[in-house]
Amino acid sequence: MPRKPHHPPLGPAGDLCPACSAALAEDQRYCLECGERRGPARLDPMEQAPFGLAAATAASMTGSNATRAAWTLHPALLALGRPRVAAAAAGALLFMGALLGSAVLPGTPMAATGGTIIARVIPSQVDDSASEAEVPADEPAVDDAGDVADLPADPVVPETPAEPTPTPTTPAEEDVPAPTAPASPAPVKHVWVIALEATNVATDPLPPVALAAAPLAAAAAVEPTGLAALRAAGTTLTGYTSIGKGSLANAIPLISGQRATPAQEAGCATYSEVTPGKVSAKTGLVTGDGCVEPPQAMTITDRLTGEGLVWKAYAEDVAAGPTDQSSCRHPELGALDPYFTPRPGDAYLTWRVPFLYFRSITESADCGTSVVGLDRLTPDLATVEDTPSFSYIVPNACHDGSVTPCAADAPTGIAAAEAWLTPLVKQITDSAAYADGGLIVITSTDGHRPNPADPIDPAAPRTPDVVPVGAILLSPYVAAGATITRQYDHLSLLKTLTRVFQIDPLGHAADATVTSFGLKVFANAPAPGSD
Repeated sequence: MPRKPHHPPLGPAGDLCPACSAALAEDQRYCLECGERRGPARLDPMEQAPFGLAAATAASMTGSNATRAAWTLHPALLALGRPRVAAAAAGALLFMGALLGSAVLPGTPMAATGGTIIARVIPSQVDDSASEAEVPADEPAVDDAGDVADLPADPVVPETPAEPTPTPTTPAEEDVPAPTAPASPAPVKHVWVIALEATNVATDPLPPVALAAAPLAAAAAVEPTGLAALRAAGTTLTGYTSIGKGSLANAIPLISGQRATPAQEAGCATYSEVTPGKVSAKTGLVTGDGCVEPPQAMTITDRLTGEGLVWKAYAEDVAAGPTDQSSCRHPELGALDPYFTPRPGDAYLTWRVPFLYFRSITESADCGTSVVGLDRLTPDLATVEDTPSFSYIVPNACHDGSVTPCAADAPTGIAAAEAWLTPLVKQITDSAAYADGGLIVITSTDGHRPNPADPIDPAAPRTPDVVPVGAILLSPYVAAGATITRQYDHLSLLKTLTRVFQIDPLGHAADATVTSFGLKVFANAPAPGSD
């Protein structure tokens, strides 16, 4: 075959392939058996590209500009055509790609916001005014197979929506859970507070008649009755005291944490409104004088209602008055109290029911359904579901323990209170609700009844008339026959109730100086974590 100018001979005809010994033609560059190249490589296209590009650029210029363009473009582009330089350039390109990928928002390869891909740039690389670089997102960052487009060597990126950039927060901006009251040491579910009057339930003796009826030698064998029997069955707090002067002045703080006003200490013969009645937004405490607290003043019952818990005040004889006031009976605001003293056949007293001195109760529907007669206690105890979480029980003037008779020749004092109290307590302790975490608190709101003939001078220094009133606790969680001398008062009882029901403390019951009932009182409480 005649040689062609563009096919110069590469060796003699029949020359053998150095790799596999196959016969080669004189101008055969590659072995057909093994693909081995014969002779040096031809000009590399990558090496020719810079010349073409330089020539094209120079052709578009004239004079010295063309000469400078050819001189400038040729060496740089020629260098890229060299194998080692090209490899280094490819490595640098991959490094920059990795660097860019690491600067994208955490957890996602890219973040698309409003059609713009936002890349978080390392702060040290830019000034403060250019912390983000925005790149138009004309093409999808991920193809249909889930791989990054045009980068087959990169890991597969799942097709998940890009997460928004988390907004940095400072500790002051974070949501801090509102503090809650510490829990009671005992898992109490139902509480009955029985409020007597003008007595000390921790120390008052048996009625003299009970001891006189037995021979002296057999006196020690007499089975205790009344308060003595209750003390033997439960835990007695001999250091429990009142905190103010007058029954109402003690009952008000017992359910609200409010300190009594001078009018409340005097018994509130006039059902007047507390004025100016300013309520502190921080503490909930009310300033002013008068009897009926403003609507913003809260009691434990308001907190219980807010938690979906049922409460009731059982007031003996409340339904013995006018037929249209069979529950929640109270005077008209600003009027004299017609129920300040007992009446024939009706020994109900307004000032013995502290809930009636809070407009948050009297002006709500709860008053008609929650301040009810004592006759409602029996059906409510029939089932656990019908038993309120909190019950406040008030005897009428004939059974409250005071020395003033409710009627001519009516029994008075502790004997009358015990005759009423004993069957009442047994009815509660026999109920399923009592067995299911019950607590009975028997106390006296004060050691004496307010005397309207001896009013308190509002201008005189107010020194609380603190007297021992005692408390008897009956519960599966207290020890029988135990006596505790530690100092407690009505605010201690309120703080204990807020911890039992896990609600916010009220008024002065939130004070750090007020002590609630602890493990010493609830001696039979189950250990934490036990069934």
